[in-house]
Amino acid sequence: MEIRPARILLVEDNPGDVILTRKSFERWNLVNDLDVVTTGEAAIERIEQTRPDIVLLDLNLPGISGFDVLRLARANSAVSHIPIVVLTSSSAEADIAKSYGYAANGYLVKPPTMKQLNNLVDVVVGHWFAHGRTP
Repeated sequence: MEIRPARILLVEDNPGDVILTRKSFERWNLVNDLDVVTTGEAAIERIEQTRPDIVLLDLNLPGISGFDVLRLARANSAVSHIPIVVLTSSSAEADIAKSYGYAANGYLVKPPTMKQLNNLVDVVVGHWFAHGRTP
């Protein structure tokens, strides 16, 4: 499968989750294109400055929440088209509904094992960078 170059923004405040996610993306040689921020404020700033191809967004962040990041990004016409996929530990129906209500492009629950995380990243890479297209 041919993978097009991609700029991925990971919004994650847990250093362990950042390390695991980075390792999983390394398998696709995308690690150099994986940018990480740890707060909602930094996420909004980075989205507006760098216009990533996709944002992987945790909901539970210091400062403004992931929900607020979604709301603010969708309200900004310059970046509202950027795919934002929630990647969080919450499987609560209310969080899922609220995320899609703010126009998340997907909602993924962080898996408990590295093998499952690798499978999840394979799906993300396959969909967004091999087959999917964004404006």
